[in-house]
Amino acid sequence: MKNRYLYCRNRFALVLFFSILLMVLFTSPVFTGGAQEPGKKEAVTITLWIQSYGNDAAMSKVLDDINKRFAAQTGNRAEYSIIQWGEAEPKHMLAAQGGEAPDIMDEYWLFSRVAAGKGEFGPFPMNDVFAEKLGSLQAWEKNYYEVALSYADVKLTDGNYYGVPWRIECRPMLIRTDLFKEAGIVDANGNAKPPTTYRELLEYAQKLTIDKNGDGVIDQYGIALGWGPDLFVQGVMQAMYQGGSRILNADATKSTLYQPTVIEALQFWRDAVCRYKVLDPGVLSPSYNGMVEIQSGRAAMNMTVNAGGVAELKSKIPDLPIKSALVPRGPATAETTAGAAAFVPYKQTKHLDETLEYLWFLTDPNNVGPLLESIGLLPADRRVAARPFFADDPMYKVHLRQLEFAGPEDYPIPEWAEILGWSEGAPLHDLIVGVLDCRGGSVEELVKTAHDKINALLKD
Repeated sequence: MKNRYLYCRNRFALVLFFSILLMVLFTSPVFTGGAQEPGKKEAVTITLWIQSYGNDAAMSKVLDDINKRFAAQTGNRAEYSIIQWGEAEPKHMLAAQGGEAPDIMDEYWLFSRVAAGKGEFGPFPMNDVFAEKLGSLQAWEKNYYEVALSYADVKLTDGNYYGVPWRIECRPMLIRTDLFKEAGIVDANGNAKPPTTYRELLEYAQKLTIDKNGDGVIDQYGIALGWGPDLFVQGVMQAMYQGGSRILNADATKSTLYQPTVIEALQFWRDAVCRYKVLDPGVLSPSYNGMVEIQSGRAAMNMTVNAGGVAELKSKIPDLPIKSALVPRGPATAETTAGAAAFVPYKQTKHLDETLEYLWFLTDPNNVGPLLESIGLLPADRRVAARPFFADDPMYKVHLRQLEFAGPEDYPIPEWAEILGWSEGAPLHDLIVGVLDCRGGSVEELVKTAHDKINALLKD
């Protein structure tokens, strides 16, 4: 009985042993085909940080589709995080200094990131990559608007590109066509007629500034600035361009502000607030928003609105009677400022080849085009601009036309962040606040002070 029990127990153990052995063998990569083939890389995940552009849900839907097709085509995954503007600056600077970083960054103020990385971290120089991938850098450049390639968030003074530009913005004006018609400012066909010169701008603004009930309080201003708190700074920056100065000289070594036509252009804006009262003196208030002024009918013209701002307004109120128009000519030019952003690989990536593969896929016109359409932003790529969404839309036509009369609003030098700034002490910020403040000094004195401060920063 005992021998029979031992026999059964040993037989059971033997069966169990061979069962486990067969299970291990038949689930191993050799039998399942899961073994890594010689020369085949394991799948990796590429990360993208992209800024929020007002419609995160629509943008996410397009990015999800792009990433799904990328995975199907390459076997690799891509993930994205949407960064809100309020937290963007510290996250970008920490990444540039060696902290947590994505493989690809939707980058702005590139010059600051490259300086912060000190050659070890941050944005990855791309010229050699472009030459290997594209053969001809010049052929690639022809696909993009010149102002996008010259913008400081794409290329620096070391001659290197650091990414592929994807969006660009310039700031034509926006008018309320119904208010123009009510004031009789129309062309021969009865359509609202935007101003083309500073002289017309003042004339129209005076007609459009109205105290509707005679109580001594202005109910409707002729002019508004910007589309968010403190963005009046960008609004008046274009006056310097229209005065014939792009703030710094071509090699960004000294200020070009102190000249008569710049003083004349900025004096116009001082007079708009303080003499003619066609621009609300509340423009300096933290709560002021030029787009809200247009939306509510408290202003008839906004002098500086990017395509994203117009698209957002149209999505909220589709029937709002608005129209984009080229900026009027100032004392010297009819230019405005332009900005851009690029998708930039970071040096911290552990998967450079796959990161670049995703960069090419993401910036392909068939992918970046729908991405831009989802958030209403202007394309940096001429091929994308030819898509019907942009080419057939009257508003986008104006913005694309304005690009021919636009200069980059940033410079590829570390000092630029300190020159522009967004708070008291930065030369340009203080100049513009001083111009719009009726209690400030003379415009000439303000320009001279900013000019000297900028030159001092550039010499240090």
